[in-house]
Amino acid sequence: MAGAFIPAALTMVRRGTSRLFPVIRLAAADLARNARHVAGRIAVVLMSTAFAVTVIVVAAAESERDRVEYRP
Repeated sequence: MAGAFIPAALTMVRRGTSRLFPVIRLAAADLARNARHVAGRIAVVLMSTAFAVTVIVVAAAESERDRVEYRP
C-alpha cells in the first residue's frame, strides 16, 4: 500500500509548490520525477522515525511508572 501512496503523494507535493522558493520547487520536482526510487527510502525513514518515537514513549512511561512507585 505504501508503495503506491508515496509516489502519488510526491506528485501532489510537486503540484502544490508553484508559489514557493525556486530551490524548494526544484527539490519537489526532482522528488516527483524520481518518485519510484525515492519511495523506498521515504518508507524506511518513516519506519525509523516511528520506531524511535515508540522507544522514547515507552522509556518515558517506564520512567514515570518508576517515579510513582518509588518508596524511599
